[in-house]
Amino acid sequence: MHSYRACGHCDKYLSDKAYKEHHRLYFQQDRWLRADDLHLCESNESSPLSVSDPNSDVESQPSDNDLEEADMHPEDSDDMFSDPEPEADMLDELEYWNEEDNDIDVDFPPPQEPSNDSSTLTDEQEDLDSKTVIWWIVVFTCVFQTLHSLSERAVYWLLKFLFTLLTVMGRYSEKIARIAAVFPSTVYCRTQYLKKKLLTPTVCSSVVCQECHSLYDYNDCIERRGIQVIVKTCRQCAKAGKRIPLLKQVFTRQGTEKFYPSLVYPYSSLVTTLKSFFKRPNFLRACEEWRQSIATDPNALRDIYDGKLWKDFFCFEGIPFLSERNNIGLMLNVDWFQPFKHRTYSVGVLYLAVMNLPRNIRFKRENIIIVGVIPGPSEPPLTINTYLSPLVSELLSLWNDGIVCNVLESGPQVIRAALLCVACDLPAGRKTCGFLSYVANLGCSRCYANFGTGKFGVQNYSGFNRTSWRPRSIAKHREDVKTILKCTTKSEKQLKESEFGCRYSCLLELPYFDAIRKLIIDPMHNLYIGTAKSIMHNIWIKAGILDKVRLNRINGKMSTVIIPPNVKFGRLPSSIEFSKSFTAEQWMIWVNYYSLYCLYEELPPEHFECWRHFVLASRLLSKREVTLDDISISDALLLRFCCHFESLYGQSAVTPNMHMHCHLAECIRDYGPMSSFWLFSFERMNGILGNEPTNNRSIELQLMQRFVKDNSHLHLLSSLSNDSSDVSTVFSKVVKEHAYSYDSVKHLDRQISLTVQSSSGFQYVPAIKYTLAVFSESHIPFLSQIYCTIYPALSEQLSCTVTQSQTYRMMHSITICNQKINSGQFVYAKSVFPFQTSLSDTTQTVFTDPTYRPAKVHHFAIHSVQVTESSCTITHAFAVISWLMHHPLQHSIGKPYQVWHSSLYEYSPENFVVPLENISSLLITAECTFEDGNVIVVVPLL
Repeated sequence: MHSYRACGHCDKYLSDKAYKEHHRLYFQQDRWLRADDLHLCESNESSPLSVSDPNSDVESQPSDNDLEEADMHPEDSDDMFSDPEPEADMLDELEYWNEEDNDIDVDFPPPQEPSNDSSTLTDEQEDLDSKTVIWWIVVFTCVFQTLHSLSERAVYWLLKFLFTLLTVMGRYSEKIARIAAVFPSTVYCRTQYLKKKLLTPTVCSSVVCQECHSLYDYNDCIERRGIQVIVKTCRQCAKAGKRIPLLKQVFTRQGTEKFYPSLVYPYSSLVTTLKSFFKRPNFLRACEEWRQSIATDPNALRDIYDGKLWKDFFCFEGIPFLSERNNIGLMLNVDWFQPFKHRTYSVGVLYLAVMNLPRNIRFKRENIIIVGVIPGPSEPPLTINTYLSPLVSELLSLWNDGIVCNVLESGPQVIRAALLCVACDLPAGRKTCGFLSYVANLGCSRCYANFGTGKFGVQNYSGFNRTSWRPRSIAKHREDVKTILKCTTKSEKQLKESEFGCRYSCLLELPYFDAIRKLIIDPMHNLYIGTAKSIMHNIWIKAGILDKVRLNRINGKMSTVIIPPNVKFGRLPSSIEFSKSFTAEQWMIWVNYYSLYCLYEELPPEHFECWRHFVLASRLLSKREVTLDDISISDALLLRFCCHFESLYGQSAVTPNMHMHCHLAECIRDYGPMSSFWLFSFERMNGILGNEPTNNRSIELQLMQRFVKDNSHLHLLSSLSNDSSDVSTVFSKVVKEHAYSYDSVKHLDRQISLTVQSSSGFQYVPAIKYTLAVFSESHIPFLSQIYCTIYPALSEQLSCTVTQSQTYRMMHSITICNQKINSGQFVYAKSVFPFQTSLSDTTQTVFTDPTYRPAKVHHFAIHSVQVTESSCTITHAFAVISWLMHHPLQHSIGKPYQVWHSSLYEYSPENFVVPLENISSLLITAECTFEDGNVIVVVPLL
């Protein structure tokens, strides 16, 4: 907003004083009297909002479907817009944008004539080499833009330079001249070229009412009558006596008058996106891999596919779904974030993930779908039904009829899809699935526990007698929603919503959708951002349990913790006082690896043991594979934590997240380990979107367009040409070498690592570089015994064969189960032969296994022996290690930590190596002093 305003009478920018004088003299009958055309426009109709429009820049575009509010009453749908008496001051405030005309028109483009641009490629113009060269240049610019987050303007200059370079070089080469003649010299031409090669989802934008969030097509919001422009107002708001214009008047850098929505909702078709996904190489095959990955042990849950809900959806009401091929399950996440660092402005994103994909690629950036970006600056107050309606329409089509996708490997295939999971934080989940806020009396989405105290705004979340919590059911929920929809007045509707603790969600239009069961409790928000953060700042620090002196000692302990450099997360900040700005992942690291060690002897014993229950439950549930026993034990630990917390800190300190802790086990039984559905990946996506280059104009539309474009660019990496022509070979090497050096897309390289299987069937990935080494003669007898233990069927032959092979390949790193282990690191390993040292605790529990103990890795050995009599070669991989020595205070901190001597190692010549399959995990370590002696504290990496 600027201090100068555009006058509709003289087409000049005037000061406020001059503008008001012109408005008094020349604004009559709700319109400006033009300086060059003082006669009034003959019209007998009154307009809602009218301004003069000499330029008539905005053209009509094809209309989307009417996107009324999902819970609109039938009698409200006869007319979308109001036509009340005009108010002259509604468009009195004008905006001046530092944008070109085309920058604004592109958001709501008019129909365009076919382009005759000479740089648009045609098959007739190109020979084979020209096609290949141009294809690789386009691929490189796309990948380069995405990986380096370049703006459109930067890419424009890059393409312009390449075009100029080719044009100049074309003077000396006819072949280069032919390439320059058809080279896409602008971003638009590059986009048109890619449309021929790829199926890229288009972004459709709707106008949003600022008040009620109803959606309208742009062309339905504006009407032109001669030189007048009629700006419509929202019909739904008019019924409440409010006049909300749907468009605002802005002026571009050239002084051109434009009409732009106050709020824009960009939507990208789910159907089109899925069609583009299934055109990628091996995407359908990846979606079907889960059928071979289901755990054979009914007590084990390794992924979503082992959960109860996935198995229940093999058939729905007798109709086969997941039991048939080519059917996929979708996960919906709705989350709000701040795209600006120094401005309060919150936008919401509707993410989707394909649950059929393997867990290691399920939440990768190129496999995430964004269907909509909810406009800011604030969140919708109660529901997001209007924003969900387009998605629900497509989900109904995907469920009833499916879509035909051109799969690269197998041709046209019918694909069906269903929404099987909604994963959000508490506020977003309530707005998405139709429940009241957690501050309501009936604020739980899974039971009818009453949090009311009789005092307005004061809730009581204490009391953990779960037998008194009446569970919700989807049948009762749907009946309650039908009752609410029959209400004829707003007050009656609110009364029924309070009585039932729910409201209408358009997701209930999906016949299979169970709002109670499919709305999960996200562990990331529930455990880490919720309870862990709250108890640190609102209890321990605020109440003075952790004072400055104790906090400084905690900081000192944090500095001693050593995180292996090859794990996927890093160290925490140096001070716990910075924890208010911790990310969700950092809170998870603090809880699982730092907290018990750092808080030992800093918290009062009762408080420390209460917190230990929480940590042990978190570690159990954070494992990549859990058992039904793990779930039951962690549920009991969380219940014990909640009860103990209430007794220590009082009922008023209990939070809604603690109540939801008691429902978390239900979600894990339905969906498998927490890591298969928690929202860390979506949280990272918020960070990626927040770092995208944008300006202040329609931030939501820019984020959506940039994400769709970047994803299509990443898809290029997974579908690079495999032809063996000289040109492709040269370009392919350069593009792949640059792209696959980035960790975020390294998994797309199908040849980056070659898995090796030992003779016993164990799989690992060896390092590329190795040196030859020789076992000492004193080690050979023990090595022979180890081989006989691993391969008992060949024990007689191996005992005389191993002595003939002392040479092995020595490596300093190796990868086991996607975890790289380097020499010099500490691991949890199981010795082949038991130690003679008596252990103080030999009981195996879900937290500790006494047969495993910490060891330091010196290097790795790949050893092979030729068994003469059976004519077979046995190859096995070992870790050459030293075992840490027991310390008298081994269990002083308590589970899951152990204390060992830091510089003393136990001599065990028969256990100088361990097979790789006997390594359980890497260790997080911390060196400190206990009773005047140096020790090392270890905790296993999950």
